[in-house]
Parts: sequence; C-alpha cells; structure tokens
Amino acid sequence: MRHLKAGRRLGVTTAHRKAMMRNMVTSILET
Repeated sequence: MRHLKAGRRLGVTTAHRKAMMRNMVTSILET
C-alpha cells in the first residue's frame, strides 16, 4: 500500500484515488 501514500503526497484527486482503488480491487478479485 506504499503507492497510495505516494499518490496522496502528490495531491491526487479523490476521484482519481477512488478509480485507482476500484482498479486494485478488481484486479485482486480477478486473480
């Protein structure tokens, strides 16, 4: 989960963070 902190430090928008989370969850479920 290190990349999440890095993204937050870069000031990623909430919407983009939500999309990233959704992509992560989807990839995890597909595995």
